[in-house]
Amino acid sequence: MSNPKPVPNQPNSPAPLDPQTQKLLAVSAQLGSFFFPILAPLAIYIAASDKFVRDHAREALNFDLVVIIYAVLPVIGFFGLGGAISAGSAGIAILIGFLSMIVIFFLGITFIVYPIIGAVKAASGQTYRFPFIIRLLR
Repeated sequence: MSNPKPVPNQPNSPAPLDPQTQKLLAVSAQLGSFFFPILAPLAIYIAASDKFVRDHAREALNFDLVVIIYAVLPVIGFFGLGGAISAGSAGIAILIGFLSMIVIFFLGITFIVYPIIGAVKAASGQTYRFPFIIRLLR
Protein backbone atom coordinates (compact mmCIF):
# COMPACT_ATOMS: atom_id res chain seq x y z
CA MET A 1 0.00 0.00 0.00
CA SER A 2 1.16 3.45 -0.74
CA ASN A 3 0.77 6.40 1.55
CA PRO A 4 -1.63 9.06 0.30
CA LYS A 5 0.11 12.18 -0.88
CA PRO A 6 -0.79 15.44 0.82
CA VAL A 7 -3.00 17.69 -1.21
CA PRO A 8 -1.12 20.87 -2.11
CA ASN A 9 -2.51 24.29 -1.21
CA GLN A 10 -4.93 22.91 1.35
CA PRO A 11 -4.83 25.16 4.41
CA ASN A 12 -4.89 23.64 7.86
CA SER A 13 -6.84 26.54 9.31
CA PRO A 14 -9.79 28.43 7.90
CA ALA A 15 -9.06 31.47 5.78
CA PRO A 16 -9.31 34.79 7.58
CA LEU A 17 -12.57 36.62 7.14
CA ASP A 18 -12.71 39.83 5.19
CA PRO A 19 -13.58 42.93 7.28
CA GLN A 20 -17.15 43.18 5.96
CA THR A 21 -17.94 39.58 6.92
CA GLN A 22 -16.35 40.12 10.35
CA LYS A 23 -18.53 43.16 10.96
CA LEU A 24 -21.67 41.41 9.68
CA LEU A 25 -21.18 38.42 11.98
CA ALA A 26 -20.35 40.64 14.96
CA VAL A 27 -23.48 42.75 14.36
CA SER A 28 -25.51 39.56 13.97
CA ALA A 29 -24.22 38.29 17.31
CA GLN A 30 -25.23 41.54 18.99
CA LEU A 31 -28.67 41.94 17.39
CA GLY A 32 -29.45 38.22 17.32
CA SER A 33 -30.24 38.51 21.01
CA PHE A 34 -33.49 40.28 20.17
CA PHE A 35 -34.82 37.26 18.31
CA PHE A 36 -33.01 34.31 19.89
CA PRO A 37 -31.46 35.31 23.22
CA ILE A 38 -28.51 33.10 24.14
CA LEU A 39 -28.93 30.91 21.03
CA ALA A 40 -27.86 33.41 18.36
CA PRO A 41 -24.68 34.60 20.11
CA LEU A 42 -23.87 31.04 21.18
CA ALA A 43 -24.16 29.71 17.62
CA ILE A 44 -21.93 32.48 16.27
CA TYR A 45 -19.46 32.02 19.13
CA ILE A 46 -19.17 28.29 18.42
CA ALA A 47 -19.03 28.62 14.63
CA ALA A 48 -16.69 31.61 14.30
CA SER A 49 -12.95 31.29 14.32
CA ASP A 50 -12.22 35.00 13.98
CA LYS A 51 -11.18 36.77 17.21
CA PHE A 52 -13.19 39.95 16.54
CA VAL A 53 -16.38 37.97 15.87
CA ARG A 54 -15.86 35.66 18.85
CA ASP A 55 -15.25 38.64 21.16
CA HIS A 56 -18.56 40.23 20.15
CA ALA A 57 -20.42 36.93 20.35
CA ARG A 58 -18.95 36.22 23.80
CA GLU A 59 -19.94 39.68 25.05
CA ALA A 60 -23.47 39.29 23.70
CA LEU A 61 -23.75 35.84 25.26
CA ASN A 62 -22.50 37.11 28.62
CA PHE A 63 -24.96 39.99 28.42
CA ASP A 64 -27.90 37.67 27.68
CA LEU A 65 -27.02 35.31 30.52
CA VAL A 66 -26.53 38.10 33.05
CA VAL A 67 -29.72 39.93 32.07
CA ILE A 68 -31.68 36.72 32.55
CA ILE A 69 -30.10 36.24 35.97
CA TYR A 70 -30.77 39.87 36.88
CA ALA A 71 -34.40 39.49 35.74
CA VAL A 72 -35.06 36.32 37.73
CA LEU A 73 -34.15 37.93 41.06
CA PRO A 74 -36.83 40.69 40.98
CA VAL A 75 -39.43 38.19 39.76
CA ILE A 76 -38.66 36.01 42.77
CA GLY A 77 -38.92 39.11 44.93
CA PHE A 78 -42.17 40.13 43.30
CA PHE A 79 -43.92 36.79 43.65
CA GLY A 80 -42.09 35.08 46.48
CA LEU A 81 -41.18 37.74 48.98
CA GLY A 82 -44.13 39.98 48.20
CA GLY A 83 -46.59 37.15 48.67
CA ALA A 84 -44.99 35.91 51.86
CA ILE A 85 -44.87 39.34 53.44
CA SER A 86 -48.38 40.30 52.33
CA ALA A 87 -49.83 38.15 55.08
CA GLY A 88 -48.11 40.33 57.68
CA SER A 89 -47.85 43.78 56.14
CA ALA A 90 -49.45 44.91 52.92
CA GLY A 91 -47.28 48.05 52.74
CA ILE A 92 -44.01 46.12 52.54
CA ALA A 93 -45.44 43.73 49.95
CA ILE A 94 -46.55 46.66 47.78
CA LEU A 95 -43.12 48.28 48.12
CA ILE A 96 -41.30 45.07 47.13
CA GLY A 97 -43.63 44.60 44.18
CA PHE A 98 -43.17 48.20 43.04
CA LEU A 99 -39.37 48.03 43.31
CA SER A 100 -39.32 44.72 41.44
CA MET A 101 -41.37 46.20 38.59
CA ILE A 102 -39.00 49.19 38.35
CA VAL A 103 -35.97 46.90 38.17
CA ILE A 104 -37.60 44.76 35.47
CA PHE A 105 -38.58 47.88 33.51
CA PHE A 106 -35.00 49.18 33.50
CA LEU A 107 -33.66 45.75 32.59
CA GLY A 108 -36.00 45.76 29.59
CA ILE A 109 -34.69 49.15 28.49
CA THR A 110 -31.13 47.93 29.00
CA PHE A 111 -31.84 44.80 26.96
CA ILE A 112 -32.88 47.02 24.05
CA VAL A 113 -30.31 49.81 24.26
CA TYR A 114 -27.00 48.06 24.97
CA PRO A 115 -27.15 45.50 22.13
CA ILE A 116 -27.88 48.35 19.70
CA ILE A 117 -24.81 50.20 21.00
CA GLY A 118 -22.80 46.99 20.63
CA ALA A 119 -24.04 46.51 17.07
CA VAL A 120 -23.10 50.08 16.13
CA LYS A 121 -19.62 49.55 17.59
CA ALA A 122 -19.30 46.22 15.76
CA ALA A 123 -20.37 47.80 12.48
CA SER A 124 -17.65 50.42 12.89
CA GLY A 125 -15.03 47.73 13.61
CA GLN A 126 -14.61 48.46 17.30
CA THR A 127 -14.87 46.06 20.21
CA TYR A 128 -17.51 46.71 22.84
CA ARG A 129 -17.70 45.65 26.48
CA PHE A 130 -21.11 45.78 28.11
CA PRO A 131 -21.12 47.71 31.38
CA PHE A 132 -22.52 46.28 34.61
CA ILE A 133 -22.25 42.62 33.68
CA ILE A 134 -20.39 39.69 35.15
CA ARG A 135 -18.11 38.05 32.60
CA LEU A 136 -19.23 34.42 32.89
CA LEU A 137 -17.38 33.45 29.68
CA ARG A 138 -13.86 34.75 29.30
